[in-house]
Amino acid sequence: MNKNPFLWLFIAIFFLLFPHSPSALEITALGNLGNLFFDTGRTASLQSANLPFQSNLAFWGTLSAEEALSDTLRFS
Repeated sequence: MNKNPFLWLFIAIFFLLFPHSPSALEITALGNLGNLFFDTGRTASLQSANLPFQSNLAFWGTLSAEEALSDTLRFS
């Protein structure tokens, strides 16, 4: 047994302050790649309906395109 009382005190305080285990993890990303704007999110539920792992993935995207013609066209 470890005789360091500060280690046991730290462990006891840690479990008193954080008694619950995490139940979900959420990752989101926003940004753009050129003309593609995206908003994606992933939520992972660790303890949902007595399942060990459940994952949901969603992706929303908008693609915009522009076309510009020059003021003067020359054909030869």
